[in-house]
Amino acid sequence: MSHYVGKISVLFRPNGPHRCAYGLILLALYGWPRAVVAADWHVTPEGTADGDGSDAAAWDLSTAFAHPRSVQPGDTIWLHEGTYAIDGPLYGRIEGTAEAPILVRAVPGKRVTLDTGDYYDNRISIFGAYTWYWGFELTSSAQDRYADDGSDSSLDRGRSIDAGLNSDEDHPGIKLINLVAHDTAAAIGFWRPLTEESEVYGCLLYFNGREAPWGGTGHAIYTQNLEGPKYIRDNIMFGQYNYGIHAYTQDLELDALDNFVMEGNISFENGISSSSGRSANLLIGGWQPAKSPQLRNNYMWYDRGHTDGISCDLGFSSATVDGIIENNVCVGGGVSFRVDGVPTSILGNTFVGPIDGFDAGMWPDNDVYEDTVPAGAMSFVRPNAYDSDRAHVVIFNWDLADTVEVDLSALLNDGDGFELLDAQNYFGDPVLPGTYDGPV
Repeated sequence: MSHYVGKISVLFRPNGPHRCAYGLILLALYGWPRAVVAADWHVTPEGTADGDGSDAAAWDLSTAFAHPRSVQPGDTIWLHEGTYAIDGPLYGRIEGTAEAPILVRAVPGKRVTLDTGDYYDNRISIFGAYTWYWGFELTSSAQDRYADDGSDSSLDRGRSIDAGLNSDEDHPGIKLINLVAHDTAAAIGFWRPLTEESEVYGCLLYFNGREAPWGGTGHAIYTQNLEGPKYIRDNIMFGQYNYGIHAYTQDLELDALDNFVMEGNISFENGISSSSGRSANLLIGGWQPAKSPQLRNNYMWYDRGHTDGISCDLGFSSATVDGIIENNVCVGGGVSFRVDGVPTSILGNTFVGPIDGFDAGMWPDNDVYEDTVPAGAMSFVRPNAYDSDRAHVVIFNWDLADTVEVDLSALLNDGDGFELLDAQNYFGDPVLPGTYDGPV
């Protein structure tokens, strides 16, 4: 197996009267174990439809995403370094199997950028089944942030990914893994037809959205779900023009908000529109009841110096049914946590800021700080499920200490080299390279 040097990144983020930190850790990675005999295929910015997918005659993106006949379940389509201009919808129709998904993956250690440019309908539109899209960047190089008449057609900025949009078929096993999507008109649409273990995992999503006459619009993740669990886990989201996670529908017949599993997400300061302001870091709710949501170990934050922004909002205009809300940290501007309906479980959470919709005395196994903050610091380390040498680090630095110790011994051994990167400057220089010799 080939060996390459990965990275470790962490963000210490002073902001407002109560500091918090959000980070991303990557170390050394030693290949990807494959359970099947599989082939490698290649895509480059200079590739063509006439290529055969070899390293010497690579495909272009459109050809590779249309699933050439030579690509079989278990294969990997490697995206090589460079910028790929997206002109109109780029359709992903690749189909693997549950036992042998197809990987569409950036070459490790290389920056692979899909640029959706200056037209709203420029985007990656994913269908197919059992395909994992992994490790590349999506952005728009356009400058326009304002939809002149409020319509999509008046916005000169491309979107990012829509998975399963307006499809009448099921698209099982679609996974978006460790992607970076920033400065697009909207980041990830993850729609109802995605079923059976579909997941958004480990993505870094920031500064997506745009202004409209009625306010900011565009979210990190816009999603709906009906059958089976849909997983949204271990993503970092900040600075969207509207919501972080937006699980919402106005449809009373077709769409639903059922069976979400949201775990390990880091969502902060979403809603940066100058006209409409803060919205919510995480919303599950709409005109349909949200059934059986599971929220565990999520970390959400708004600057307490402001009176708007709901860190976690369950219900919106309909009740939440059989929700499980456990071991989350929610720091509110206006409200830290609100819920409509009666969840099955609210325990082990830390709510900093006002709560709404339930009596803290009915759920005593939570720490509620409506007018104060905890003492000391809280830190959390979240190893990456798809990359054993990567993790997210979260620090809530209540006392504004100059340094906070974080135990990374589960990830690093003494003598291991690492780099610290700023998650808000992911493509910048390392904050700190070093050698691990104990808590950082």
